[in-house]
Amino acid sequence: MTRKEFSGKAFKGRSKRKVLYLLTLVALVLVLPWSVYAAGQSEKEASTRKITMGTLWPFQDPSNKNAMYTLYMLSQDYMKAHPGAQVEFQLVATEYIQYEQQMNVLAASHSLPDIFQYQVSTGMADLYDHGYIVDIEKTFRDLGLYDKMSPAAVALVRTGDAKGRLTSMPMEFNAHGLWVNDGMFEKYGWSYPATWDELYDLCQKIVTQGIHPLAVNGKDGWNMTTVMHNYIIRMGGINVTENACYGKNGVKFSDPSFMQAAQMMAKFGESGCFGKGLTTVDYMGARDMFLQGQAAIYPDTTGLARDLDDPALNNIPIRASLHAYPAVAGGVDPKLSKGFAEANTAIGVVISSGRLDEPFKDWLNYVFTRYGDTAFKQVGYLPGFVVTDTSGAGEYLSKALAYAQSITDATLWFEAKLPPRGVEYSFRNVSLLALGQVKPDEFMEQIQKAVDDYLQGQ
Repeated sequence: MTRKEFSGKAFKGRSKRKVLYLLTLVALVLVLPWSVYAAGQSEKEASTRKITMGTLWPFQDPSNKNAMYTLYMLSQDYMKAHPGAQVEFQLVATEYIQYEQQMNVLAASHSLPDIFQYQVSTGMADLYDHGYIVDIEKTFRDLGLYDKMSPAAVALVRTGDAKGRLTSMPMEFNAHGLWVNDGMFEKYGWSYPATWDELYDLCQKIVTQGIHPLAVNGKDGWNMTTVMHNYIIRMGGINVTENACYGKNGVKFSDPSFMQAAQMMAKFGESGCFGKGLTTVDYMGARDMFLQGQAAIYPDTTGLARDLDDPALNNIPIRASLHAYPAVAGGVDPKLSKGFAEANTAIGVVISSGRLDEPFKDWLNYVFTRYGDTAFKQVGYLPGFVVTDTSGAGEYLSKALAYAQSITDATLWFEAKLPPRGVEYSFRNVSLLALGQVKPDEFMEQIQKAVDDYLQGQ
């Protein structure tokens, strides 16, 4: 999920880089009559203004169980309840680097959709600073929707902006932890580790049983940097990465919190803790490895609950539980760090500036007054909006909600506040770090250089 920035400054130095244009466009037009018409107009004269939504995720398949499917469902409901216009969902690309590049091209040509997915990042800040997206706090307060959002999720989104602004809606609230196969732990008499040293020793025991210890997404990298980041915050504190990214309090990526984490990744990788074929395993492959009982531990968010509650996916079925990451010896007090989590609100949704006419406001009100309960009860994930009805929730979704409520301090993922070059380097090289092809000091030096170059250009 690389953060390519929009502005001319962001494109400086990248003129030789070919921008990847739209790979695929799938448009589903929902004919939705509007209940709001201009004064004095007849129904036939009423505007059929089309609302457009740009998506990274497929939106029609219920098995996806994500925000786009929820918005699609609510739009269908809206269709049944109102007479009037069009909403077009556009699948822009399915790989984030390409998606963000394309959205930046659309911004440059003043052709952005009315509402679209975009990751909380320095790139999002640039879109806002250049007037391309609205202030969600002001917009939602004006519409009476602000209190529909979860305060914890809103606070987390704000941490992704250097000025604490709310420019994106929190579509989910996913807290990271380690899912373990309870049946496997019971069979072999394993105990959940209290420290990272114990986690390393446990992985060695798992390897001797011919079982995959930690199932990670080595192909794309972001699942692995989550593992590394959860070490970092337990060593240096919940805000240590933010301080390093913004150049605050003299914190650098060469500090012990970061260097020891990189060394830990190299040690785990060298000893087989991440299994074989690391660079060929993607997110779905790692997930399936865990659901099929082939891996003992799976680093993921509360979002896995939706798959564990689905008999079609958890068809063995396995029994699983979600735990906080172990403490780091010599780091933050274990009683405190147990409540730490890297968390995310999934890919945010932003609103383009200058589009808030009455038909669009009407759709926004309908959708986002219903979003929280629809996402939790009907689709099956933890939304970044308030849930008022928890009755009938699945076993694992209920466990996920309880775990999320146990989090006392959350921070965004490792790359959330890195500049685009640092994001790309991190994702592309963390697997090589674990394989010994990139040295720990080299990895963190490149991250620091990307930060220094970005801050000097501000």
